[in-house]
Amino acid sequence: MRRPTPLGADAPTGCYGSWVAWIVRVATPQRMRVYTGLMAAPMLCGLAWNYARGSGLLDGSGNVIGGDFLAFYTGARLFLAGRLAESYQAGDRFDFPAQVAFQQELLAPQRPTGVDAFVNPPHAVLFYLPFAGSSYAVGLALWWTAGLAALALSIGLLRRELPALRAVPAWRLFAACWLFLPTWAWFGYGQATALILLICTGFFVLLRRGRDGWAGACLSCLAFKPQLAVASALLLLARGRWRALAAGAGGTAAWLAVGYALAPDAARAYLALVPRLGAMLRVQGYDTSGVQSFFGFAALLLDAFSARAADLLCAVLVLGALGWLAWRWWRTPWRPGTSRWDRMIAATFAIGWLASPQLYLYDLMLLLLPLAIVWSHSPPGAPLGGGPVLAWTAVVWLLAFLGTPLARVQLYLSSAISVGPFAVQLATLAILAWGVEVVRRRDA
Repeated sequence: MRRPTPLGADAPTGCYGSWVAWIVRVATPQRMRVYTGLMAAPMLCGLAWNYARGSGLLDGSGNVIGGDFLAFYTGARLFLAGRLAESYQAGDRFDFPAQVAFQQELLAPQRPTGVDAFVNPPHAVLFYLPFAGSSYAVGLALWWTAGLAALALSIGLLRRELPALRAVPAWRLFAACWLFLPTWAWFGYGQATALILLICTGFFVLLRRGRDGWAGACLSCLAFKPQLAVASALLLLARGRWRALAAGAGGTAAWLAVGYALAPDAARAYLALVPRLGAMLRVQGYDTSGVQSFFGFAALLLDAFSARAADLLCAVLVLGALGWLAWRWWRTPWRPGTSRWDRMIAATFAIGWLASPQLYLYDLMLLLLPLAIVWSHSPPGAPLGGGPVLAWTAVVWLLAFLGTPLARVQLYLSSAISVGPFAVQLATLAILAWGVEVVRRRDA
């Protein structure tokens, strides 16, 4: 029997094969630990320095600490005050007057820059209410604690489900999550990514165990960010998992009904806001360079020339990627727990999340799930299966650090020579390539 090699049994040839071989030689576990430390140390020092220069709840840059949690806190507090419908009034330039007034009063005498807007649907406040009963600082501390618990629970579920992960102590897996910059971004921004990771992990584990109904119900918990559930719902449709689809649809309807019952005026106001949310992504001052999705890729590349062309390219990429995933699922035997099935669902997660219009650095923390799934099927001596999958994993890890700065540099240089601004979002291409290689080599 042939021994597995770091390049895999079906190693590519030519220039691509040479590049893969070089990455595999460079990205050894020992070197990756050194690289990670060298990149993480200045980042953490900079983060600590930024906080140390701040005042009160503002950091040295004038931004609110855990700024995205401020949006969640604002929505929950305005809901408690009976003003949630008013909060969805965006204004002509998406300045959300009611939310700005609340946040300025909350942070006075400090003056935050801009507004951290709550744009989730009304039922999303149910996730945030437990953290809005006290001051912002206490709520943020509880939110961070809940997020860390959600991350630890996700690791526990995966260790119980994937035998290879049980060979690694839970504390080491938890520590390994912090070698990935998006994990720090999730924590620093105070985002909900750890909760989303737990939902996706629960969906994977339940579906793998054949508990389709519960898997669909679990997926419906993403009703507050439904764009992240599109690819998962598509795989259920492609494979005719009707019980899961019915449970998912029922759960989503229940979330919407609860939201309407709690605040009918807010539900109507939110429906009026939804058609405008796409334009919010293009408002002046919006930092598109940090968007890692197909939309971000298309907007960075073509918005300076034609927003319509950018939207067309985005639609082609989204429909093409989802169509390709559906076709691959149609050809994949439904055998949960096999290497082929697990790798296919890992690729579905990674590629499917690119279809979400808003996919920021902190959202890339979700990639920990498909990476863990693929790693659990690594043959001896070939992490992540070796070859292109290992190579693209290294590239994704690197671009998590450098993707946004590289996009900003491209925008600056293209503007300086009067041919832009435009940029290529390299992180989007790397994640797409990673998912494609996982599917191509799932049988190896």
